[in-house]
Amino acid sequence: MATYSFHSIELKDLDGKKVPNANVHKVLANALYAQTKDLDLVEKARDINQAKQVELDKTEIEEVKRVIEDPQTGFMAFAKKAILDFIESVK
Repeated sequence: MATYSFHSIELKDLDGKKVPNANVHKVLANALYAQTKDLDLVEKARDINQAKQVELDKTEIEEVKRVIEDPQTGFMAFAKKAILDFIESVK
């Protein structure tokens, strides 16, 4: 199990400049809340939305990845990459 602070994810443009007002953690939290079948992740989505740290095990991380990679969720490639890179950096 690892601790994640999704609110610390920064989106950057092609020039490496921070995208202002990009609250990736809120978009991620809403996607998890709407799409997960895991009741524990529903509560953790609420915590992510409130910019709290969450502890996630391997199964929960796989569910997060599944949700962000689902085309119906609507994550753009650069946001997916930022989230996946962040997840990998925590391991």
